[in-house]
Formats: sequence, structure tokens, C-alpha cells
Amino acid sequence: MHLHSSEHEKFDKHTPESFAQLAAELKDVAQNRPGELADHEQASGLKYDPYAVPWDDEVRAKLAPPLNHFPDWMHTFPGSGGLAQYNVNAFVLQLSDYDISAEDIDLWCRDVHLPLSMTRLSKTFFRDRIVQRAGAHMRAFASEVLTAVVLLVFLSIASCGPWPTKLCNLLWIVSIFSDSFWLSFAAASQRRSPHSATQ
Repeated sequence: MHLHSSEHEKFDKHTPESFAQLAAELKDVAQNRPGELADHEQASGLKYDPYAVPWDDEVRAKLAPPLNHFPDWMHTFPGSGGLAQYNVNAFVLQLSDYDISAEDIDLWCRDVHLPLSMTRLSKTFFRDRIVQRAGAHMRAFASEVLTAVVLLVFLSIASCGPWPTKLCNLLWIVSIFSDSFWLSFAAASQRRSPHSATQ
């Protein structure tokens, strides 16, 4: 079957044994015929890395690819239409219910000093990247989304009004990435004047 065929049910499926054989063949090419490696990687769909799971016999036996896999968190959460992109978009759209526009967020962000390790956002990032449609995801790279999530959580801490319900989703995403950030948020929210969240 050709790779581009839509009749996936006719494909020969890999087993853990055939996958292990493919990995062994690629390792052999890398060690003995390195000039041919790029062609073999393209044909096999695997990128050879001697430190990766397919070339660790013990780990590969437990993982049993292709029956199991570990998702790439950077694409699952902040990038490529991931969970965080949907939540950031929904959160910013919900802020408009409180007369806070994407432009207002951009203006506020200009006065925030971020650590040098964080991705810098353009001055019109939220205006340019938020899709004005419910159920849509924002358009951004994963590193930009990570910065946007942190900025929006800090905006919520700094604001005096009620928190949109979508804030809980952003807090959950941030808590996945950083326990220390979660502790900092808890401390900061205790210092705020109390008010109830909007349901």
C-alpha cells in the first residue's frame, strides 16, 4: 500500500517485534553505513537517536511500541491547537464580558517584566492571535502560549474585578508546568481583597 492511501485498514501494522527489528536495522545503518542513514530514517519514519526509547532495549520492551506511546506535552498542551491554546482563547473572549479587550491586555502586558528565559510577545500579541469565535483556539507557538498563560494569570491576580470561570482552566495548565508557580499564586491570591468568582 502507498503511504498516501486512505485505505488504512489494508496497511500492515507494526507489532512490538517488528518495531524492534526496524529500530535494530536503523541502528546498524547508523553504526556501519552512516552515509545512508538519512534515507533509511525517511523510509522508516524513525529518527535515529541512540539515547531515545526505541534504542533502549529494556525500556522499549516495557513500552512495547507501537502499542503504547508517550504524548509530546508541548504539542498536547501549549502548541499545535493544544489544550492551552483553546483555553487562552476562551479566557480572553470571556474577559470581554468584563469590558477587557485583547488590546487592553496587550497594553497591560507592556508593563510586565518577565524573566529573560520566557518568550517575549509582540506589543499586539493578544489582538493579533486571539480568534474572535467561541470554540476556536488562538494562533501561536507553544513558547508564546506558555508566556501568555502566565501573563493572564498574573493579570487576574492584579485585577480587582471578579474572575471569569475560564481562569480555573488556566490555573490548572500552569500548575502542570510549575509547582513553584502554583505556590506563588496561592500566596498572592491570599493577599488580594476577597470577592467571589463569577459562575
